Amino acid sequence: MPALLRYQTALLVRSQRWLPPVILYAVFLGIGVQGGQPILDSLAYAAGALLPVAAWLVRVCVSNEPPAARSCSAAAAGPGRAHLASLLAALL
Repeated sequence: MPALLRYQTALLVRSQRWLPPVILYAVFLGIGVQGGQPILDSLAYAAGALLPVAAWLVRVCVSNEPPAARSCSAAAAGPGRAHLASLLAALL
């Protein structure tokens, strides 16, 4: 499982498809979290922005691997473990 997780993380980092959701989250934080506001308002704003960003990252990770490579990793480790590794790589 650690090898699959490293593989999925390397695919995600090399593809640079993680950049738009992370930039979007940084923009949300830059706009919504300001000094002098109550901390719970800022945390609620950040959590509300984090949900769609996390969903976008999971979608990127699950569809990141080419079909032939996905078949190879599913044959080597099992389809459930290969899918779980891509989900865990997205949420790291």
